[in-house]
Amino acid sequence: MFLVFGTFQICLTTSAGCTTNPAARLAGSTTTAATAAMTMPASTAMASTVRGPPPSSKEGEEDCLFLNVYRPVIAANGTARLPVMFWVYGGGYTEGDALLYNGTAIAAAHDVIVVTVNYRLGHLGFFGSQKSFEEEGTTGNWGTLDTQLGLKWVRENIEAFGGDKDRVLLFGESAGAFSVMWHIAAPGSKGLFHAAIIESGTSSTGIFFQNQSDAFKYYDWVAKDLAGCQSAHDLDCLRQTESNKFDIPAGIRFDPSRAPTWGSPLFPHMPVGPIVDGTALPDVPLHVIKKGMHNDVPLILGLNRNEGSMFGFMLADLVPGLTLPPRAKDSLDASEYFLQNSTAAQELTASLYPPDEYSTVYGEDNTYFEQIFYVIRDAMFHCSMRRLATALAESGRRSHTWMYSFDKPDIYGTWSGFRLGKFLPAFGNLTLAELGTVHGSEVPFVFKQFMEGPANLTSFGKATFFSLFTAHPPRQPGDAFHKVSDAFSCMWASMAASGAPTDLNTSCLLINGSLPSWLPYNSSFNGSSEPEGVYMHIGDVLEMRSWRDGNIYPDNEMPSLHQCKWWDEHPIVFHDLRTDLKSATTAPLPSTSTSLPSFARSDFYWNSCQLLLFAATLFMFR
Repeated sequence: MFLVFGTFQICLTTSAGCTTNPAARLAGSTTTAATAAMTMPASTAMASTVRGPPPSSKEGEEDCLFLNVYRPVIAANGTARLPVMFWVYGGGYTEGDALLYNGTAIAAAHDVIVVTVNYRLGHLGFFGSQKSFEEEGTTGNWGTLDTQLGLKWVRENIEAFGGDKDRVLLFGESAGAFSVMWHIAAPGSKGLFHAAIIESGTSSTGIFFQNQSDAFKYYDWVAKDLAGCQSAHDLDCLRQTESNKFDIPAGIRFDPSRAPTWGSPLFPHMPVGPIVDGTALPDVPLHVIKKGMHNDVPLILGLNRNEGSMFGFMLADLVPGLTLPPRAKDSLDASEYFLQNSTAAQELTASLYPPDEYSTVYGEDNTYFEQIFYVIRDAMFHCSMRRLATALAESGRRSHTWMYSFDKPDIYGTWSGFRLGKFLPAFGNLTLAELGTVHGSEVPFVFKQFMEGPANLTSFGKATFFSLFTAHPPRQPGDAFHKVSDAFSCMWASMAASGAPTDLNTSCLLINGSLPSWLPYNSSFNGSSEPEGVYMHIGDVLEMRSWRDGNIYPDNEMPSLHQCKWWDEHPIVFHDLRTDLKSATTAPLPSTSTSLPSFARSDFYWNSCQLLLFAATLFMFR
């Protein structure tokens, strides 16, 4: 256990894929080796007896299953049981570290205990096969089972830290939000949490909640082509294989002799995800909810207005022949790549998101950037979350569901006009402001953790470019940024304490005034029924808004109902990733990354897409 000024680090396990024991890799069971909880004064500092890799390490460690507990002084000195906020980080199920998320500020501000947890990532976290299912009774959910183990540890031990085991909020962002969704659908997580928040999540997207047929084909390729084993059924071989054999080599996506014969269209950056195995995950989470079989807890669902802009730069590393900045053909090619349906791709790019409408905000030179950004936003996040909110409202269960949209146009301050093309030509003449309120940008507001960057940008080296996505110009305490952070953290802490985001009878009190009433998603609004749902707009103002079919660009904080209904009928699908290469006329330059990690790590690769994608998780935050 590690304790320093009220912060504890606990070793959860020494088996099953996060150790140096090759024979334990890819096994399903995880056995607790947690130390007994100790209560120490918050001012006491102790040397750690064991600890995981620091977040600045250049390579991930297999010895990664640790959780961190942040508690305020009142937890050590008082007798009251405090609400618990259990955080699951994002990173596409391929990257991340719990130590990057410091719970000190939110714990101190709102008298809550914050727990952050590591879990297995990449192929070691989600490898699945029929053979492992037969042996373990589950398969392909090792990473999410790690977080389930963390929740069980909290249930059994958090009272020793001053926490209330019956007031546990489970919350996460991006892949962490997908994991929260997994727990809502997982029978084994019943009773382990009592409220949940899904920040930028999904409920039914097949590339993240994978069916067995797709996943088993992909992992068979991993076993044979990467690990050098006969097949995914050869567990003895896989368990004896060095972990670096499961890394994805650079350039493999566009190598027609080495690319996967079946895989996610997000390969090589986010190829893995939980598998619907019928036991740990009985069905796609959306279907579990529609059957009324989910863990029924109060739930907040949320999105950032510009979820897709970070991911648009990834396309050149995924789609054969695509170049950036994109033009009409690139947009069409990308749509066909993800849908595997040329007719649907034509409809999508010509009429559902007509390009002549996407020049108002970014200008004509960036029409197809903007079109692509909104297509990605709606397909991966917004419309999936609408499906989830609607299913929950129609499920007839007792718990409320709330929805929010975060949009803060001045998020980059004095840096807003910086043109990204000065660093990489692929960004064209896009400015930081035109990226908008990107994926992950709410995280520092929730955790009340901001980093300061220089007031002005004068150089364009890697360090400066990285700082664009991890910092902001200097801010003053009490300014608009901190007021938004006060609102976020207050509502999140209130959800932990009471199961409602604006219950001011809890210990969470907003310093700069009161909070407006946040209506559940299926509430009446403005004196009339809103069958398509209502949500809280979070930004410089907090106000209720409705999801309506009039959400048309540029007034499209949410997509139109027409667009979401189209996406309900057109899934993003796995396919043969070698076939794509036969028809491509131009291949983009290979990625500058050396490998995609199969376990936790926290450095960033300097190709454009991975930088933008994963830096979002640390946006202004450490």
